[in-house]
Amino acid sequence: MKKIISSLFAALVLCASCSKDENNIVPADGQYIADAGDLVAVVVLENGNCTYFAPFVDGEVFSNWTNVNTSGDYPKYTYKVSGLNIVSTFSNPTAFSAVLDGVLVKGQNGVSMGSAQLVFGGSVVQFKLDSRVLDKNGDGILDEKQQDIR
Repeated sequence: MKKIISSLFAALVLCASCSKDENNIVPADGQYIADAGDLVAVVVLENGNCTYFAPFVDGEVFSNWTNVNTSGDYPKYTYKVSGLNIVSTFSNPTAFSAVLDGVLVKGQNGVSMGSAQLVFGGSVVQFKLDSRVLDKNGDGILDEKQQDIR
């Protein structure tokens, strides 16, 4: 009887030690890009927190934000950028799907620079860790849209 109990206890301990502890998993640090046709969105993550967000619409940057609020735990995070909620679900530490819902006003970190708005109505996009440079010369236009930079 002692052998059976010892064997069961050993099996239980082994299973517990092999299980995934999602509390210790965080997304990989770096730049994540979602390419959804006319929208290219960039999110930079550091220790699970979003530190930068910039949407490009039709190849031009709409604006960028560094004041992003992060809440949640792996695999589900919510990033709040001004009037936009990015509700993300990670499929692994280097990729996530996100629901974009809300409105962004052109500007930076809440400071309006005009009346232009970008409305997201619950769009779902796929982000992947991607370190490529999107705007090498910093002019706000995607390099892929400029023939002389490609």
